[in-house]
Amino acid sequence: MTARIENLLTTLAVTLLVAILYFTSPSLFQAIDYVLFYRPNFQFLVDSIHGGELPLWNPYLGLGRPYLADLQNAVFYPPIYLLLLGEGVGLAMLVWSHCLLAVIGMRTLGRALGMTRGISVFIAFSFVASIALTGRMFAGQVLYVCAACYLPWLLWMSLPVENPLNRRRVATHAALLALQFLCGHPQIFWLSGLAQVALIFGGAMRSSTGSSLRALIRGLGALALAGSLAVGVVAVVLLPFLELIPQGNRVAPSLAFASYGRLAWPELMTLFLRSPYPYLVDWERHLFMGLPLAMAGLAGLTQIRNQRQRPLLVLAIAGLLLAVADSTPLGAVFYKVLPGYSVFRLHARAGLLIVMALLLAAGIWLSEEKYGRQAWAGLGIAGTLILGLILFFAPESKEGFPLTSLPALTTMVTIVLLAVWLWAGTSRPQLGPLALLAFTLVQVINLANENYRVKGAYSFFNSMRSTGHYPTEGAMTRALESAGLLRPGLPPPRVLADKHVIPPNFGMMHGYSSVDGYTSLFLGRPWKFLHGVAGVAEDEAKNTALSPDIADKAAFPIPGFHQIVGLDPLKRVIQMTTNPPPRAFVVFAAQTVPSLTDQVNRLRSGHDIYRTALIESSSGALPEVLNPPAAVPVTVERFERNRLVIEVDIPRDGLLVLAEAWYPGWRLKLGDRLIESAPVNVWMRSFPVPAGKYSAEIVFHQNRLLPGAVISGLSLILLCFLLRRKPATK
Repeated sequence: MTARIENLLTTLAVTLLVAILYFTSPSLFQAIDYVLFYRPNFQFLVDSIHGGELPLWNPYLGLGRPYLADLQNAVFYPPIYLLLLGEGVGLAMLVWSHCLLAVIGMRTLGRALGMTRGISVFIAFSFVASIALTGRMFAGQVLYVCAACYLPWLLWMSLPVENPLNRRRVATHAALLALQFLCGHPQIFWLSGLAQVALIFGGAMRSSTGSSLRALIRGLGALALAGSLAVGVVAVVLLPFLELIPQGNRVAPSLAFASYGRLAWPELMTLFLRSPYPYLVDWERHLFMGLPLAMAGLAGLTQIRNQRQRPLLVLAIAGLLLAVADSTPLGAVFYKVLPGYSVFRLHARAGLLIVMALLLAAGIWLSEEKYGRQAWAGLGIAGTLILGLILFFAPESKEGFPLTSLPALTTMVTIVLLAVWLWAGTSRPQLGPLALLAFTLVQVINLANENYRVKGAYSFFNSMRSTGHYPTEGAMTRALESAGLLRPGLPPPRVLADKHVIPPNFGMMHGYSSVDGYTSLFLGRPWKFLHGVAGVAEDEAKNTALSPDIADKAAFPIPGFHQIVGLDPLKRVIQMTTNPPPRAFVVFAAQTVPSLTDQVNRLRSGHDIYRTALIESSSGALPEVLNPPAAVPVTVERFERNRLVIEVDIPRDGLLVLAEAWYPGWRLKLGDRLIESAPVNVWMRSFPVPAGKYSAEIVFHQNRLLPGAVISGLSLILLCFLLRRKPATK
């Protein structure tokens, strides 16, 4: 078979696989995170592009937050703009292209590790069909899977070669690292970096100490060079993202936080054992890769003297130790010394590295031409281990499955097929292909069955007990339209309701501002204000949305808050206020309260922000007045995503307060002057303004974007220079 025909068949097979897995009912369009997170974010991005504006600020989520600076929105990831073709075509092309990327990458990696052509293709398709990837996509985590699809290529770039510092190789490695980072999932990027280091260490284990050190230095040096260039390429989003992180609601690092969502030891059985719970929803810990390949992979990893298997054993051990977190003493060590470990949770995600190592080890083991004692010993160890676990231990009951159960029978059939295959390699060569074909068939059936089960288990209805349609949200949107509150140029009406009735991110699609939000970095000031004034405890681990207890208190749980719509928690009916407080106003007195906690307590006790602003620093502030005058409302002439135009008419100097989330970069344009905003009342923006009647413009300037763009531009020029081919010599 020629390479062209093989590539054509691979492309067709990927197309068929993607269509069956993700675009049959329940399709990706009905997946949890796609409906609740990605669809609103994708539409916001597409609407911004169609409107000819840069998506700097998102006023519709969590009282307002930066959009471009949030890495998870993938604004600078080129393939994301396939969505401009339309939601259906764009999403299908995005998913298909990354699955094809993963298959070709895994096939290339497999052949570099010595697999036969057929085995490498088999392993590649088993990777993209493993529950570690498909389960994520069934849950709608599109860009997580896109980032994971770069892992085979990055591991391929980390394999030992004679000259890893070849300029084109380093540049290609840097480009792949940059693209993976721009996918928008920093934890996958971090995990893939650790995987590359593990593979380099494993590949440097040689018989001679000197050659081992030289190989280690070459490998790590090449990775460092590629990583440095990649950092330059992504600086345009990395620098703004680094400004966003300390403004978020993540608590100070702790071992408990880093260990939240770890992989429990019994859950390792999901590598080869289907979930015992028919409706289990746990895409973080379900790692099913197919029992046949799990057994072959374990058999391969026992060959520690094999130079090709050794790096994979190191990779598997690294993934295991990261995934189980503080279940071993090394978890505390990682927390203290491993960069990045303390800022992430859900380290069960490192289970993907275990799946990758086992699949590659299986491919190498199945491609061996000689079948000696080591191969038989490996099969004996792997078969005994898996069969023993199945017969004597099961996660749901700590009791084994019976010998006649499907998992036990599958294990025994796999052992027999692999034994026949090993025996045929030396005695009956004609039986080898038949045994391998039967082994492949068992693997395909095993994976297909579990994908079918998991797809149903992870469906929107099973996960949320909802169809994915929200009639109350639709009725509320129509009511806001009828009231004229969704007209272009008006401040978006603010809504707070049970997220199961009105999903918070839907405001991004329909033009209202949700007090809540579903996002990984909720701004810390609004987060602290909303929980504190409502008298609801913050959940340090579940920090992607407000506590549901806030909306459950009342339709309008925060007195004097700038909220238009609420949901009665008992009657489950929409309520609208006809006289909300102003979103913009000028006060003439301020009180210095340096502590945010003290400010929250003052507000909770009924402090009147329409007479005296609470500020953190007295520098240039208004005086404290015993009986300050009431605030003067300010008219918002035009409200845009990145810009507001206001009309001010005040008798004396004062402090303009906007009931919009403060963030560095908001500025007031007053003639030739640019005035930086300062936070007041915990979370609001403020600007000192002079007396008089005038119009003023408030604009958002994303800090660090320009220097980041310059660095990225120069790095891209260098990348292209390094990638160029040398002219052929005559």
